[in-house]
Amino acid sequence: MTSWWQDIIYALKSLWAIKSRAVLSMLGIIIGVMSVLAVASIGLSAQDLILSQVTSFGGDLIGVTPGGSQEDSPPPIALGIVLTTLKLDDAESLQNVRGVEYVVPYVNSTETVSLDRETTVTSVVGVNEQVQGLEGLEMAEGRFLTIEDVARFARVAVVGTTVAESLSPERSLVGQTISVKGVRYTVVGLTSEQGTAFFQNLDDRVLVPVTTAQRLVAGIDYVSAIRIRAIEGSNLDILKEDAAQMLRRRHHISDPSKDDFTIGSTEQAAETLGNVTGAMKGFLLIVTAIALLVGGINIMNIMFVSVRERRREIGLRKALGANSGRILKQFLAESGAMSLAGGAIGAVVGIAFSALVSVVVRYYGYSWTFFMPVSYVIGALVVAAAIGMVSGVSPAMTASRLDPIVALREE
Repeated sequence: MTSWWQDIIYALKSLWAIKSRAVLSMLGIIIGVMSVLAVASIGLSAQDLILSQVTSFGGDLIGVTPGGSQEDSPPPIALGIVLTTLKLDDAESLQNVRGVEYVVPYVNSTETVSLDRETTVTSVVGVNEQVQGLEGLEMAEGRFLTIEDVARFARVAVVGTTVAESLSPERSLVGQTISVKGVRYTVVGLTSEQGTAFFQNLDDRVLVPVTTAQRLVAGIDYVSAIRIRAIEGSNLDILKEDAAQMLRRRHHISDPSKDDFTIGSTEQAAETLGNVTGAMKGFLLIVTAIALLVGGINIMNIMFVSVRERRREIGLRKALGANSGRILKQFLAESGAMSLAGGAIGAVVGIAFSALVSVVVRYYGYSWTFFMPVSYVIGALVVAAAIGMVSGVSPAMTASRLDPIVALREE
């Protein structure tokens, strides 16, 4: 054990003598370990964020989007294709499906909202009165939208806290009149701070009656999406099938493969997004493996150069009594120390980068939990050291087999 420590100390001194070259050789290991830890940490945090965002309204939520689902291609909405197959009457008919508690049609639009000289760009969302129950919205001031507001195309609005702070930071926005696309709306309520859900800032939006949004904001006769909350204890699979049958009857569809809508649950959404992040992690880990391989090759090359440059030193040590095993251990210690040092630097950079990502994501209002399991760090360092040791085997064996007489004759 003592000889190993002596070899390690000697190895560190040798590396310090060629520190510039050693750092360049360690780049692959540094990048590899940094990537492994960053990908692992960010991947765990992203999965936690996805699960919390998708299930923020609860696990008993069902979403209906326009366009049929295709197994071999992404949904049309993901490609920016606007489909008009979902109507307001569809949402109303889904209320009759057994097991449904709330049904909310959504009309989404991004608009400039103004109050006197103050303006802000935000989401203007058309909904019905049931969205308060579906999303669990609480009122900080005023009232929420009513069924009468929806029925009479009322020009009223409920705003989030971010919008209120942007337009009227000094006084209450309730009772004031805001303007959207030249149309004036009376603010009747202010929601409490909600945070984010489905990757949307629920505080940075203006809610108006869905009928008003269709006619005056978006100028359309369809809805962007429909959300359904099931009664607690309902079977979601049965509810989804009943909802699909209802829409097929309304849309005169007899073949399910011809559906012009897609129905999914929050669990499916979480699974899909989890698969996407898993695929991304897999790709990045492949890139990381390549970086580690390159790092190992670089270390092997510099060790061969080191053996060639230190032939006289090796010959002298062997002439003074050092056996081949001692020379072998010395060069293995050097390659292992070089790789371990690169791994340590990579670990520090990877942890720092992951922490920085956490700060940035939190700045944008998302609940991002920083994960960095100690076992991952230890594992990465062990792998880095192992790569260095393996990369140093061939150069170390070359050094241990040198003939001291031949080595000492060289200038």
